[in-house]
Amino acid sequence: MPNTPTDGFLPPMSSIAREAGALLMHYFHQHLKIEYKGDADLVTAADRAAEALIRDRIRARWPTHDVLGEEQGLSDQGSDYRWYVCLLYTSIPRWCSPSARGMRMARP
Repeated sequence: MPNTPTDGFLPPMSSIAREAGALLMHYFHQHLKIEYKGDADLVTAADRAAEALIRDRIRARWPTHDVLGEEQGLSDQGSDYRWYVCLLYTSIPRWCSPSARGMRMARP
């Protein structure tokens, strides 16, 4: 049983993150076209596909929540909840969950 309203977000978001990770693995070792969004801001089809998958899953589960992503910008529903989608390619995995007052970020 969740202790706070946002505690119930972790299990489904963990599943969504793993699904996006599996999608990204399909792009691994492929020769992807790298596009420039700015002077040093790069994006690939893998980035766009993973963000789209995450956004689709969030909208399906929580249709009234806001979603802010690096590739597609803000989908503002006027919600008290906002999901931040940022694909971090680092050696330290992180997740973030929304709250009414901001974002909680931690290592799994």
